Amino acid sequence: MFLSGAFSVMSSGINLGWTSPYIPKLTSNSSTIPTTNDEGSWCAVAPLLGSPFGAILAAILADKIGRKNTTLLMAPVVFTCFVCIAFAQSIWQISGLRFIIGATEGALYTTLPMYIGEISDPKIRGFLTATIAIFSITGTLFINIIGSLF
Repeated sequence: MFLSGAFSVMSSGINLGWTSPYIPKLTSNSSTIPTTNDEGSWCAVAPLLGSPFGAILAAILADKIGRKNTTLLMAPVVFTCFVCIAFAQSIWQISGLRFIIGATEGALYTTLPMYIGEISDPKIRGFLTATIAIFSITGTLFINIIGSLF
């Protein structure tokens, strides 16, 4: 469970860093999805706009279905959104999907620390909680490396 939570957070970092290498490609004249700078800006902030909604929803779900189940619920949503982004035909579709991913990230950042705090031994709780930030930053680094290469 810990690794699945860590990889969920890594996908969050990938989503947050995705715009850095790809918005310039989308705003270029040769883009297959015509995008203006304003549209690219909205796409970049879409996950941040969705996060508060996910955090509120997760606070409710964590008490109803539990922290573990709420955390596990995020993975299929994010996976589906990433697949849909791969086939998106407009920047507004991408932005909408990124908004949904942002909502799941808000939920994940709400429930995963609670879950880790509940299941971990106090001696390693700090380390395990710190891995949330480590994996998020690793995801952002990963997408920037991949984006610069491809």
